[in-house]
Amino acid sequence: MTEKRARRLLGCELNTGDHKVVWEPTREDRRGHPATPAEARMEGRLIVARPEGMKEDLYLFTTLDEPAEEVTALTGTLENRDGPAIHKRTGSAAHH
Repeated sequence: MTEKRARRLLGCELNTGDHKVVWEPTREDRRGHPATPAEARMEGRLIVARPEGMKEDLYLFTTLDEPAEEVTALTGTLENRDGPAIHKRTGSAAHH
């Protein structure tokens, strides 16, 4: 997820950590996925982290119950397997 989108989701300054949030679709989300109702909501967590060896923060939305460290470790697994594709896959992988 982009920093801009993470900031909008959290509604305040982004700080490293694990934050409870409620995702609601934007107009752009609904335009790209017309079947998504405007009133759709999904409770989850926004994890803001900078895993070792990375130069930028990761912004991950997830509904998983695992600790933030385990969720961010999953991105490392994807990075090791797919290289640069992690940035494209993090958003979709984090939504499970």
